[in-house]
Amino acid sequence: MLLFFRYHHALLSWLHPKRGDVHFILTSLPEKMAALSYGHVLGQSRAVQLGCLVLKIFLLYANIDYLGTMTFIFTTALCIYNLYVVGRRWANNIDGRFDFRQMLKETNTQLKLSYASEVFSPTIVGFLVFLMVRMPGGGSNFMWTMACCVQIAASLLLLALEFHETMIKGK
Repeated sequence: MLLFFRYHHALLSWLHPKRGDVHFILTSLPEKMAALSYGHVLGQSRAVQLGCLVLKIFLLYANIDYLGTMTFIFTTALCIYNLYVVGRRWANNIDGRFDFRQMLKETNTQLKLSYASEVFSPTIVGFLVFLMVRMPGGGSNFMWTMACCVQIAASLLLLALEFHETMIKGK
C-alpha cells in the first residue's frame, strides 16, 4: 500500500508541478526542444538507417532460396551501396546541408549530379529495393516491410530536414 501511495504521489506531482501548471510547461518546452538539434536528429536518423540496412541484408541472405540468385545479388549490391553511403556520411559526420546547397548553386552538371546522388541515394535506393523484393509470408515478410518502411521514413526525414535547414532557415 505504501508503494502504491509513493507511486501515486509521484505521478500526481508530475502531472501538477509546483511552479504553476501552464508556466512550467511553457518554460520547459524550449529545454526539451533543444535536445532535438539538427546534429542529433541527423545522427539518430542515420543510425536507424544503418540498423535497417543491416537487417535488410541479413533478411536477403536468410531468404536466398526463395528470392533466387540474381535477385539476391542485385538487391544485396544495392543495399551494400546504400550501407556504404549512409555509413560513410554517419561515421564522418558529413552535413547534408552543404551538399543540398551546392546541388542548387552548382552550374556544372557532373558536380550537381554528384551532390544530388549523395543527398537522394538513400531514399531512391530504399524505394527500389522495397519495390523489387517480395519476401515469403510470415515473420520475414513483416520484418522486411518494417525495415524498408523505417529506413525510407528516416531518409525522407533527413531530406525534409535538409530542405528546411537550407531553403527556409538558410534565408
